[in-house]
Order: sequence, then C-alpha cells, then structure tokens
Amino acid sequence: MSLISRTTFLIIAGFLVIVAGCNDPIERRELNKYKAQNRYVEKQDLVTQTAFLAMEVDGNLRYDFTGNLEEGGGGYASGFLISRSKGLFKTAYHFTEHLGENGLDWCRLFINGRVYRAELYRALSNRDSAVIKIIDNFSETDFPEAPVFSSRKVKVRDKVFIEGYHPHPYYIRLKDQESGKKFQLIPLLKNYYQTVNVDKEDYTEIVYEVLEAKVVKDVVTMDELLKPEQRKPEDLLSRLHTFFEIKTKDDHLFSFGGLSGTLVKNDRGEVVGEVTMELRKQGEENRIIYVTPIESEIDEIKDLVGNYQR
Repeated sequence: MSLISRTTFLIIAGFLVIVAGCNDPIERRELNKYKAQNRYVEKQDLVTQTAFLAMEVDGNLRYDFTGNLEEGGGGYASGFLISRSKGLFKTAYHFTEHLGENGLDWCRLFINGRVYRAELYRALSNRDSAVIKIIDNFSETDFPEAPVFSSRKVKVRDKVFIEGYHPHPYYIRLKDQESGKKFQLIPLLKNYYQTVNVDKEDYTEIVYEVLEAKVVKDVVTMDELLKPEQRKPEDLLSRLHTFFEIKTKDDHLFSFGGLSGTLVKNDRGEVVGEVTMELRKQGEENRIIYVTPIESEIDEIKDLVGNYQR
C-alpha cells in the first residue's frame, strides 16, 4: 500500500498517537537500575498479551506527559502479541510511520515488566495496521501464549472488551477510583523514564485498563467517516476499508489516544479486532471507537506467523 493511499487513515486516525517533544522535570538524578536491567518494575504479577509502545529522543520520551507538545514525530501507542517465538506484535501503522523521524528506526516495547526495542516488520495492505518485531534478545518464556483470533464477524449488540496500557493523568485516576474502576497502576513512567519527582503523586502514569463495550454498527466504511473535502479519488482503496463501531459501557472521561493498535476481544476471549481510531464531537462523552476487524487480516497474519489457532 502506497503512502498516498494511506492518507485518509492518517487524517483521522493520526490523532490517536500523541505527538510531542520532551523535557525532563525530574529534580534529582541517580543511576537508573530499571534501564540497566531492561525492566520497569521489579516484578509484574499482571501477565498480559498487550504492550505499551513509545518513541524516544536521547533516551527520553518523545512525549513527556506534561502537556508540552511540539509539532512532528510519533509519541506512543499500543500493540499485542501475535507470535511469541518470533517476537511479533500487531500495532497501528499511524504509529510506525513515524519510526526513523527521531534518528532511530525502533521504538521501546514494554510488556509484563520487561523492556525491548522493536522495529517495523511489515505494513499490512490497505489498512492502518502494521507488525513490529523485537530486535533485542528475548526468550519465548518472556511472553504468554498469543491470543486466539476469531474468524467470525461481530454482530450488533455483541459484548467486547478492550485491553491495554494507557497513560492516565492524576485527576483521571482519582475519577476512576470514585466511579469504582480499579485499573492497575503500572509505574513505567516513574521508574523507567523518571519523568516525575519520586515523592510526588499527582503525575500522569500508565494504567492497565479493561473496558467493556458493545458493537453498535457491524460495518462502517472510511468513506462514511470522511468529510466531503477529504474524499480523494486516489485514496479510493483506503476509503473502502471497513470497521465496526463500538461504544464503551462507561464514559472514558478523556481521549482514547494511545490505545491505537491494541486488541479487542469477544466474550470468549478471542481477538475480534484492533483499535484504529476514535471520533468525538466537542462536549460528547468519550465512548465511540472504530475497530479494524481481525478476520480481514487473518490471511496476512498467517503468512507472517505460520501456524496459529483460528
């Protein structure tokens, strides 16, 4: 798929990746044992099939989570395991297209307490979808089994679940607690990147969230989501790409940005899709997400991975 034909995806989906520059507000420095050990916690009891992805500048986050935004470059996104023997993860192309802009052709991949580098392995055809591959040494035992893909199309009113790592500002974490949400705090920014003073609590940090949702439309084309002036004849293939639309059970309170590329499962625990983008009008709740159906990508993934369960 050419870069031109991806344009319509990037117009709408690009905002799900945060773009920014980085300065470091930490007030004291010491040897970072976590970076030295390629870890971000001593031990993470939570075992997941999803990963947090981040781009760096000079060893620091390209996005500093303090609201200090600059133009250009990718920031962070999500991905999920598709082959533990090959170290392959699915993610969003509108994240991977920024690889190389900071002088590095890899991103950091954080999963289950460990940290790796990963580079673009394959951009999947006609979709805002890509596969990245770990380039550091790793063992299969570092990862759980890859999730099972569903070959069945979703139906309206199907219950689904979004699983992934996501940065939550302190005020959002307080509101999460007040509403009874118990998202596990993952001290990745505090430990690995040391973006805040160790004595502070009111900072943005990564949480692992599981969001319940229902399918409200089983087929939505990109053409339906574009404004008339965005419908370019040369992007016809991208415009014909289809999604399904889901609505979360609860208001997410702020952007889903950063969940691009993470998996969506059905109530049997099978992957039915990949988060691609959100659309929200000002003043509305954050509840609508557009998902690329996994059955549209199974054949390409099979070529990359080999044997897998369907």
